[in-house]
Amino acid sequence: MRTDRTERPGERNKPGGTAERRKPDKNADRQARNATPDPRKIRDDVRRNDGRSTAKDAPRPPRRAGSGRDSGRDQIYGRNAVLAVLHGRRHVETLFIADSVGKDARLTEIREAAGHRHVTVQSVPRQQIENYVGKVNHQGVLALAERFAYSPLATILDRPGPIVVLDHVSDPQNLGSLFRTGAAFDIAGVVIPADRAAGITPAVVNASAGAVEVVPVAQVVNLNRALRDIREAGRWIVGLDSGEDSVSLFEADLPTPACLVLGSEGKGIAAQTRSLCDLIVRIPIGHEVESLNVAVAGSIALYELNRRAFLTSDRHSNVAKQSEKA
Repeated sequence: MRTDRTERPGERNKPGGTAERRKPDKNADRQARNATPDPRKIRDDVRRNDGRSTAKDAPRPPRRAGSGRDSGRDQIYGRNAVLAVLHGRRHVETLFIADSVGKDARLTEIREAAGHRHVTVQSVPRQQIENYVGKVNHQGVLALAERFAYSPLATILDRPGPIVVLDHVSDPQNLGSLFRTGAAFDIAGVVIPADRAAGITPAVVNASAGAVEVVPVAQVVNLNRALRDIREAGRWIVGLDSGEDSVSLFEADLPTPACLVLGSEGKGIAAQTRSLCDLIVRIPIGHEVESLNVAVAGSIALYELNRRAFLTSDRHSNVAKQSEKA
């Protein structure tokens, strides 16, 4: 017959040995559990660290890959984007360069720019960069920089050139493409809403090839109020949208200085925002295509605004005079 678990060896034959049960010591049980390693935890730790160390000894893993954000820093990737950040106003903490990349002129520029700004440069395995940013086209470079700083709307209002207002554009690639076009055509800046829209993330910086770093961006709570402020500052509000009240971009008498409003993917410009526009223009396209991507349409409109400005500028007059002399 099995004895009770609380008996000690030899107690069974003592008076009261089987009748008296000792109360279990809860503190002793708790200490025993803490002192005894959990086999499941050991197995998981070994599997996670390939048998080299336990979870306590292993280095802290990087943040989840793909978000581009880490403890108040932006993880900027791509050679053009990283070079633009190094030439910009942001503080750059560390620069990682994959040890497998070959030498080229752009990498040389990146190293020189990092040296001028006294940025620490580390040569690391490519996998370490991918642990931070995931399977993106990082081109073997990654910079840890402070978060992007938005500009006040007043700063943009004081600059020459068109202002671009984006009515809830949500795709980072579209946003980045528009910044690249805007930088090429010397726009005054971009205005985006604070909610339900893409902000300035590392993905946008990469898609813009670093153009975000040279174009001021204002993030506003109320987009319509911002449009009213832009109008009061002396700019005409031109919306790019379809509809019976729209006129061809190539035939319209485009007022200057202008503010170009672009609608979101799929929905276009919101009704209330549309009502604030002084002029609605459309891009004539063939019947085989229903609509253009917002980045493509915005780039065409910015080109046309730039072309009109060039035709009426002193620069055009100087070019014409030089042609006559030749």
